[in-house]
Amino acid sequence: LSAAKLPPGPRRCAAVDAPSSLPKPHAATYASAAPSLAHLGVCSSHAWASYLASHWTFGERAGRKVLDEFISAGGGASGGSAVVGGLARYEKDRSRADVATATTRLAPYLRLGVVSPRRILTLVERSRVESKTFWRRLFWRDLAYWQLRLYPEMATEPIRPGYCGVVWRNPGEDKCLSRWKRGQTGWP
Repeated sequence: LSAAKLPPGPRRCAAVDAPSSLPKPHAATYASAAPSLAHLGVCSSHAWASYLASHWTFGERAGRKVLDEFISAGGGASGGSAVVGGLARYEKDRSRADVATATTRLAPYLRLGVVSPRRILTLVERSRVESKTFWRRLFWRDLAYWQLRLYPEMATEPIRPGYCGVVWRNPGEDKCLSRWKRGQTGWP
């Protein structure tokens, strides 16, 4: 990586205060009715899609509610205790997807731009809950997007030349993968 292409570090980014409010956008003309998700081809007929939809409410209002619940459960800015865990629990149990309150549930809202990383960071800081890991992961998320934008070839090639010679196994020929899928790794 060239030093000229390195992004500012997390501490430097944190020095930028989030605006208290943004100006209203210019008036826009919208269709009288928004097309349905099915019409846009976003919905899927797979069983997992309906399961996902039953656990995720779409839209900005829903994203803000999830964010407020996550932060307030951590003991902070939004008041109340809607969910046991939240930010306070994240540091300890963030890798436990089996514990509903250990994850943020913010990924789809962040990915679609419904909730901004700056808004999240501001609320985390106001909460006064210490969560160094959460803060770093929020930064790494945007770092990954930044790297992919700067190095579009990294989707198929390593950005570090030293890894070009690494030989990967073909998953179709890998007996170890097949055994792992069946739970036959030798570990309980």
